[in-house]
Amino acid sequence: MSALAALAWLWLAPAPAASAPVSPAAGPSPAPAEAAPPPGPIAPPAAAPPPTPHKSATSKPSHAKPPLGRPASSGAPIHFDRNPPEAAPFAAVLGAAHEAYGAGNLPLAEARYREALASAPDNPDALDGLGAIALQEGRHELARQFFRRALQAHPLDPTALAGLARTERHDPLQAESRLKDSLTSQPDASATHLALGDTLAAQQRWAEAQQAYFQAHSLAPDHPDIAYNLAVALDHLGQRRPAAGFYRKALQLAERHPARFSRPQCETRLHALQAQDPSP
Repeated sequence: MSALAALAWLWLAPAPAASAPVSPAAGPSPAPAEAAPPPGPIAPPAAAPPPTPHKSATSKPSHAKPPLGRPASSGAPIHFDRNPPEAAPFAAVLGAAHEAYGAGNLPLAEARYREALASAPDNPDALDGLGAIALQEGRHELARQFFRRALQAHPLDPTALAGLARTERHDPLQAESRLKDSLTSQPDASATHLALGDTLAAQQRWAEAQQAYFQAHSLAPDHPDIAYNLAVALDHLGQRRPAAGFYRKALQLAERHPARFSRPQCETRLHALQAQDPSP
């Protein structure tokens, strides 16, 4: 599965729509239009997609760097390792679960992940998938249980780390510490950078959130929601021209890849920033 499949499934409700720019007053020296306040970032329920199925039901997760790609619904191919004949049924069930999850069919995905988990109770792929589904459905305690079990099997699993951080919003400092510790070992995990950005943004620490979102964007440049969150952070920092550039990029990417941010809100904010700074 491409490394961005689950990033397309966002959990937080969209921020309130930004108001339209105020028209300038009549007169020989009109005041510049005033923009609405920057919107809030959006965050996915699980910070990374279920990894590629392993070679067997009990094999350890691969340590290979996951390929950057597009959300599953965009048609990106699922990458499977060559499985031995005896592992084929398990791989087929796990692959069906990944496909259903990427297509948004959560009941079918949950059924297939549970079927895989029955064959391999410690399989981190199935545990991550069930945790991501529980998080989307608001069952945070159940999601924590699945993510913690996945971390027991694979302590550096970025999906489980990011998902667990989103279930612990009552203790953002603990979540921040866990995510930063993970990044020391896996600095190229875009999901972990994105989750860290969400955690920092929730604390209004926009400069640090912007850095985390920028790292996530550099690792996953085709993901529209990451570009949008980066624009929001820049917007809150008063960096109007870069913010406008990333709002524009988010809209362009949303033409080619699934996105969950509010496009009308994004367009309104972009127009407001362009009215404040009309130069290209």
